[in-house]
Amino acid sequence: VDKKAGDPGAVIRLRRLDALDAADLVVNATPIGLANETMPVAPAAIGPRATCIDLTYRRGETPWVHSCRARGLRATDGLTMLVEQGALAFSRWFEHRLSPHEVRAVIWTAIKERR
Repeated sequence: VDKKAGDPGAVIRLRRLDALDAADLVVNATPIGLANETMPVAPAAIGPRATCIDLTYRRGETPWVHSCRARGLRATDGLTMLVEQGALAFSRWFEHRLSPHEVRAVIWTAIKERR
């Protein structure tokens, strides 16, 4: 525990997966699921009130995000965060605001060109 458990912003490093049942937020900050169907933790182990965020992203969504949503959990991948950070950074560097839609298009174009 990085702060006293129960404090807002407390970060708890799980030693037991059964603790996921009581979690409000579950974050995958690993590359697991980026290139295959592997999941960082089984969505069935996550309690019904949790929001799940997978900081990785790929075209479509990661299998973990898809499976969490299929269970009725709120889930998103890291693309939204990347897009918003990119738009903010661009506006600060170049004093011109890009819309999140424009940033998303640039990201997918760059990804396609790398393949």
